[in-house]
Amino acid sequence: MSFRNHDEIFIKAFGDNVKNLNIELPALDVNHVIHTNYAVDPPNFVLTKTQLWDMECRKAAAPDIFIPTVVKAGTVEKFPSSFGTDAEYFTRIGDQITWKDPWTAVMVIEHVKVDHKNQAVTFVGAEEWTAPDGRFFCAGKGQPLFHVEHGVIGDDENRPLNTWRITHLNIDGDDSKMGECFKAMGERKYLPEYVEIYIRDVLGVSLVRK
Repeated sequence: MSFRNHDEIFIKAFGDNVKNLNIELPALDVNHVIHTNYAVDPPNFVLTKTQLWDMECRKAAAPDIFIPTVVKAGTVEKFPSSFGTDAEYFTRIGDQITWKDPWTAVMVIEHVKVDHKNQAVTFVGAEEWTAPDGRFFCAGKGQPLFHVEHGVIGDDENRPLNTWRITHLNIDGDDSKMGECFKAMGERKYLPEYVEIYIRDVLGVSLVRK
């Protein structure tokens, strides 16, 4: 891939409330959720901002490991990275569950920017793409084209906030069924599965939902 203006593409799309359905979840106070809704061992465990960013980097490269309820195992391919100032760029493909039908999975193509300076990962969806080795990929039908931004913010190393926003392209800014899906995500009691998986499997911390 040659372009590196992921941020501009996302911001332009997210700013269009007429053509696109834009959703931004409330920033997640990860440690507040952990100590309110989980039994943790060790009980004084704190997930740091550095660790939360490490999780985002790992998830960007291996979504089938960190979001297994969304991305089908064995379908992900990450193509070789290129690097710029404080950033990594790559393309990944994989079969993802559609927002409206949890029984259907389609191929999703995403051009990814991992911005280490600003601790944000931007995913730019594509309808089709030709890989460096000549293979041609076409995104599956049944899932709107979308761009996503995941981030880590906060001035306190011991109180990181996890951010998440998405824009779905060309669906006239309104889709009640899809809106309900994301509304439920924003109201969840527990951590997203990728944070739980990172804490349990990477850090080796016992995390049990209350």
